[in-house]
Amino acid sequence: MRILDFLPLHTQRLILKQTSRDDIDLILKMDKQEDTQMFLGGIKDKSRDERIEFLDKKNNNGNSLTVMLDGVAIGFVGLKVIDNVGEISYIFDSDYTGNGYASECVSKLIDIGFNELMLDSIFAESKEDNIASRKVLEKNGFIGGKANSGKDSSAEFIDEYYRSRGLDVVNIQISFYIKMYAKEIAKWDGDNETKPRQLLQDLGTELIRKQIDENFFIKRILQDIDVYSRYFDIITISDGRLPEEFAAVKLAYPETVTIHVTRPDYSSKLSKDQKAHLTEMLVDEIEYDYDIINDGTLDDLQVKCIELVQQIEKETRFERHVVKRPVVKEN
Repeated sequence: MRILDFLPLHTQRLILKQTSRDDIDLILKMDKQEDTQMFLGGIKDKSRDERIEFLDKKNNNGNSLTVMLDGVAIGFVGLKVIDNVGEISYIFDSDYTGNGYASECVSKLIDIGFNELMLDSIFAESKEDNIASRKVLEKNGFIGGKANSGKDSSAEFIDEYYRSRGLDVVNIQISFYIKMYAKEIAKWDGDNETKPRQLLQDLGTELIRKQIDENFFIKRILQDIDVYSRYFDIITISDGRLPEEFAAVKLAYPETVTIHVTRPDYSSKLSKDQKAHLTEMLVDEIEYDYDIINDGTLDDLQVKCIELVQQIEKETRFERHVVKRPVVKEN
């Protein structure tokens, strides 16, 4: 199967259709946009016939899609598959950038890639010298770990470090909306000691992901990032659990740093069924950029977090960002 077998694709605001000669005016317009072409070799001086030939080639390849907003073509996205590995690409008319459309498309392509095409991995590439893009992409720190691993504390220490340097920081959580529902449904006071964990797991997976929208939380977190990135220098997400969540954020914002927090000597108080839940089983199977081993005191964890952030600041960032399908280990 190919991505074309699932067309048209619908997102919350957009429709993705197969690219054709009908998109020639958009191509010619984008050829002259400095913002769009800055990291693609500069302004293009191509004739209409040359660009029609280019569109025909895109159409024949079968991996290029045109993004439609209210009947208007606003950009192109692609999912090219070779040896069961997908490559996502996207480019938008500069008149429509900054509205979260790329994130919306990436989320949909990830969904199709992993859940329909059953790809082993998906990657995207970014230009290392794209400063304007990096200013947004470098804002995100995505932290994952099992229950009580120390991921929330790690996020707090990282937030404190950046605030001490005069930066505006916000922490967001994928579980925010589940907790909001649980407070109303179970009259939960929000205290961690009385957390209705089984209800939270059932709400998130059995109800929302399986019956309402499997990408519900992915869409929300990408929308949250889009909003907060306009007001904050640093965004941390402290409760990553599922591979598709990391994949969506990483591909929409490729310079996002993912951190895995583990607590090897901790004896979990979760029930057997809670330990077997997907949100507990899959989190350790994701490929992260960095690891923190929480095997000491809170002060020790704080030191490790600060040292890691300083290390990340010194390192050269990747140009290729790969998200792999996790393998679930049987107990």
